[in-house]
Amino acid sequence: MVIGVVFLGALGGCVTPSWVGRQIVHPPQSDAFRVLARPFYARRITLAVPPPDGGTINAAVIDPAPYDPTISVGYRKNRPGGSFSIGFVHLLGQCKTRCSKHGRISWTKMAAMLRTRISRIAPTKPIGTIILLTGWGMGKATLLPWALYFASWGWRTVLVDLRGQGDARAPDLTWGLRDRHDLKRLIATLKHERLLASPWVYFGVSYGAGVALMASARKTEPDGVIAVSPWSSIAKVIVRFSHSSFVSDTVWNVFGLIPGPHSRVWPKALHHAGRLAGVNLAKARPAAWVGSIRAPVLYLGGAADRIAPPSSIQRLARNTPHAEVVIRPFLDHASLFADVPGFCRPIVRWLSRTVLKRPVHAVCRITTQVRKNRIHERWSRLAGKKKPDEQPVSQ
Repeated sequence: MVIGVVFLGALGGCVTPSWVGRQIVHPPQSDAFRVLARPFYARRITLAVPPPDGGTINAAVIDPAPYDPTISVGYRKNRPGGSFSIGFVHLLGQCKTRCSKHGRISWTKMAAMLRTRISRIAPTKPIGTIILLTGWGMGKATLLPWALYFASWGWRTVLVDLRGQGDARAPDLTWGLRDRHDLKRLIATLKHERLLASPWVYFGVSYGAGVALMASARKTEPDGVIAVSPWSSIAKVIVRFSHSSFVSDTVWNVFGLIPGPHSRVWPKALHHAGRLAGVNLAKARPAAWVGSIRAPVLYLGGAADRIAPPSSIQRLARNTPHAEVVIRPFLDHASLFADVPGFCRPIVRWLSRTVLKRPVHAVCRITTQVRKNRIHERWSRLAGKKKPDEQPVSQ
């Protein structure tokens, strides 16, 4: 979550309620996999935001097919943070020196190669639909690893830019308050265009997880919700974010430039942010909405997450009628954005039992290595010849 460093670094230089309020609803933007994601988009959908707000939100549809990316995550025990990589050996081959002089290619060239290969793949019939909602300051392509993971399993995936995200032209984040209605209209559009294969599920990460929880209460009724590192209330999450591991040990905190958790800056900033977005942000509290969710909810979190700590997730789960919780050791908030290897098994088991309600074919083939206190996990549905440390999972 590199964008967090931008926010918090700037916070140290100009900590006024109006400045902080602008960041809450006008975050700087990052869309790490934008170039790689485009070849996979089968359809794009743009919806106008009704007045008085105006602008648009948009979504991109990825059809199910055997894309089979290789997704790797590495981290150290008892130390937050990690590394991530994604490859397309199944689509592009090993791609060594024949791809470029130094054995590597730019993402632009890789996207061109992927576009050619993907055009030759026939989509499969979807077993359902996953609607993916991403984090604060992130564009929809940030969740490309998750989208391809689900699409390789057989799900149609829909990546969404809500207000204030990615390519959306509605500039203000509304922290779920207006997004609930936008998502209801998006669901209606997907149904009208016969793109919403049932069952359908919300999958949200961080900011998107909280929005998914609020959208699932009363307005739209998915068959399930997967919430990765969700926030319980905007008032709590912005304070936790400012005092998270991103800046807790930096020069900004040493000189006391980050407001304390009880500083008057925060409520004033929220009030200013609400005026900018035209909403009452005091109502942006997923914790107050989860009791109305009738669908089953799977909460996923990390033991080292200081923005959505396990205690907060457990409280949300206790107030959710049909909830399960899985907490991964060692991982912090940023590491959870792409931990496909770590969450593959609980997601497969939960979806097959509570949403699909039938056994599914093995889709979790994880290779794990532990060296010098470093854990490296790799997911690939087509892992080739089975190695001793691979752990296939069948339901």
